[in-house]
Parts: sequence; structure tokens; C-alpha cells
Amino acid sequence: MKEDTTYYLRLELTIKAKKGIAFVLSASLIWFAITFVWLSIQDVNNLKSVWAILLIVLFFPLKYVLSKLLDTNSYINNNSLQSLGLWLNFSQLFYFPFLVFIVLNDPKYLVMAHAII
Repeated sequence: MKEDTTYYLRLELTIKAKKGIAFVLSASLIWFAITFVWLSIQDVNNLKSVWAILLIVLFFPLKYVLSKLLDTNSYINNNSLQSLGLWLNFSQLFYFPFLVFIVLNDPKYLVMAHAII
């Protein structure tokens, strides 16, 4: 019985969020922008790293705009799996001090470290 409930909760998230297409598109656009910056800008006083961090900050606003344009709903209040996904994403905030440490010590590894995280 519990497996059926989990199946239907997951199915509800899949249908209403349209398989997370806004999240995937937002991440793809941000990574394309980071790649463009990393390949095109001469590294003057860690300018690449600053631009990469600024682009990373745009991820959630871009996801929100794309979810409105694509008519997806990433936040479903009555679904218990929603809170699980939120906690799994929230746990990644623990790694951002490591990104700051990497930028301060050797900024050329920022993109690699962020991709790993």
C-alpha cells in the first residue's frame, strides 16, 4: 500500500512539474553562460570567477521565470515528496563555503568544484 502511495506522489510531481524542465533548462542556460564567460574573458584579477558566481546567483530567478513561461508547478504543498526534494537541495548549501574557499585560494578551480558539488 505504501509503495502505491509513493508511486502516486511521484507521479503527481512528475506531471505538475513537467519532469523538472524549468530546473533543467535553467541549469543548462547558466552552465552555457559560465562556459562562454570562462572561454571568452581574459583572467584579470579573477574576473572569470566573479562572473561565474554572479551567474550562479541567477539560477533560481531564472528557474522561476521559466516555470511561469512553461506553466510548470515545482511547489506542490500537499505532496510529502516535495519536502524531501527541498531538504536534499537545501543540503547543498553546506558546500558553498567551500566554493568561497576555492575562489580565495585558487579561482581557476571554481568551475570544476561547482560542477562536482
